[in-house]
Amino acid sequence: MKRWGNGKFCLAMALSCSLGQASIATNARGAQATDAKAPNAKPVDSRATTTAQKRFEAVTVRKVADSGPTNAPMTLPGGRFEMQNASVAMLITAVYGLRPINAPGWVASEKYTIRGKAADGATPQEINSMARTLLAERFSLVAHQENRATQVYFLRALRNDKRPGRWLEPRSTPCRPGDILDMPGFTPDEKPVPVKCSDSRVSPFSVQAAGVTMSYLGFVLTSLVPLGVPVVDETGISGTFDIRLRYSTKSTVAPDDAPWPTVFVALEDQLGLRLVPGQEQRPVLVIDRIERPSDDAQ
Repeated sequence: MKRWGNGKFCLAMALSCSLGQASIATNARGAQATDAKAPNAKPVDSRATTTAQKRFEAVTVRKVADSGPTNAPMTLPGGRFEMQNASVAMLITAVYGLRPINAPGWVASEKYTIRGKAADGATPQEINSMARTLLAERFSLVAHQENRATQVYFLRALRNDKRPGRWLEPRSTPCRPGDILDMPGFTPDEKPVPVKCSDSRVSPFSVQAAGVTMSYLGFVLTSLVPLGVPVVDETGISGTFDIRLRYSTKSTVAPDDAPWPTVFVALEDQLGLRLVPGQEQRPVLVIDRIERPSDDAQ
């Protein structure tokens, strides 16, 4: 999953960077997702600005097999936007800063690689608007915002002194988003893995992140906990970190067959953090309609 440390390179920073990732409540009825609007519903302009829609100069959308690391939506120098092997739910969350609900299951389960090119001087806010237009035009997205009581996990320090675990390493030297860093493996035999600064590589059994914040870690964890429950940073820990997290789930086992723990136990043992269940009244993005796009020609 890729992300942010510097607002200029984070789509969601234009929306306060409140990323609650990419799993969403599913609706088995298919492309047309409908929900009675609550009294607190607010219409959402899924086409960016109604008077002058902003579009990428060039864009490609391709469905991909879920076979590689996820690179979440990210803006890059030169007016570039990209996400790789990531879900549409992750894209929606990034550009709206809200957790999507009431969508068909493919929105969270299917993976896409999307690349867009804007003018060199495009701002993060303009690129964010272009991504909203892409969702409206290529995915037929129609949605509205509501406030709902939502199950969450609070990410907190395990120890009173907030001492980090062995794989939560404070970054002493700042890095620029997009710089390639070599992240060490989980065993002495594993080769280092290249990871972009302010970004991460996420597999079904590991996370390796470089120069990221606790808020960003919460975003990543939302994709790992059951049902994609939002993870809210309450650690009170500032700064950026290099992070390694190794775990297993009921459906995935690390390729070395090592007895790695669940995400919840791994957080405590490896990072010195814990997840505490709770509820919050939170704005969510209710999906009224969304459709699969047609792939661009290869």
